[in-house]
Amino acid sequence: MRIWTIVMPDNEKQTWAETFQARWSRRFPNVDKDGFVRLGGFPYVTDPERMIREYYHDRRKAGMAAFLGLLAGSIAMVFAVEWGIALIVIGLVAAYVLGAPRKEDIEQVWRYKEPDPLNLNDKALSPGSIGITGDTIRTYARSEHLKRLVQPDTNLMLIVLFVLIVSIAAGAVGYSVGLQNGGAP
Repeated sequence: MRIWTIVMPDNEKQTWAETFQARWSRRFPNVDKDGFVRLGGFPYVTDPERMIREYYHDRRKAGMAAFLGLLAGSIAMVFAVEWGIALIVIGLVAAYVLGAPRKEDIEQVWRYKEPDPLNLNDKALSPGSIGITGDTIRTYARSEHLKRLVQPDTNLMLIVLFVLIVSIAAGAVGYSVGLQNGGAP
């Protein structure tokens, strides 16, 4: 999906997103033969070097294929076990095939009435120089999605402590059983 964004003088953003409906109804502004895209009546230059690219796997289609395969396989197992197992395997293979291709989101950002795109890939830019306010940064910092990405999934210290306690308890039980059976001198 392509996203065109214009940062207005009051730091508001105008955004055009290429959805299936916008593409089908021809409402999404496309790049013309000269390399310009017309947004809000003004021409803006697209530069592939300055585009922000994000890659992801389509988990929604994969999940639907797995669910339908498991559902059809479960229903078919009532009549014939072999067909049910085959449908479940087909559903899981379809989930892998549909979820494996990487999709790409492309975003290009411009300032209002400036045809040259902003270079957001440059590491030397400060947050204030590109027109993103502190409120926007604070909103992204509070985002639950970003917290889940940064936060580790498991607490390794808790797991190590639990394994240590279980192993000490097992050793104590084994030692006491050995003493009762007369195994220790």
